Amino acid sequence: VTFADGDATPSVATGNLFKHHASIQTVTTFDDGVAGQIITVISTAAITYDVTGTTLKGGSADIVTASGDVTEWCFDGTNWYLLQFMDVTADHSTIGGGGGGAAADTADTILHMQVFA
Repeated sequence: VTFADGDATPSVATGNLFKHHASIQTVTTFDDGVAGQIITVISTAAITYDVTGTTLKGGSADIVTASGDVTEWCFDGTNWYLLQFMDVTADHSTIGGGGGGAAADTADTILHMQVFA
């Protein structure tokens, strides 16, 4: 299913695998979810997930994806929690997205630490 162009609150009632329409947009929540639902969203453009002050929970700063990035969300009946974020441009050759050192502080690693802390 492809989300409509410019829809800040797309419906997820029809499945669990979605693509964004090929346009830049900001998402503030997903409509029509049911408790326990897990959805996977593939970005086809620069998508911003507003996780500050909305029902999207994924850290303290908005998440910006690019074409090809994948996010996975779980709904508890009130909020959507980010389970995974795959950055298509990141170096995934080792756990944490890089070779250690400064790479251990990548946005992907920090995001996972914030969600699961």
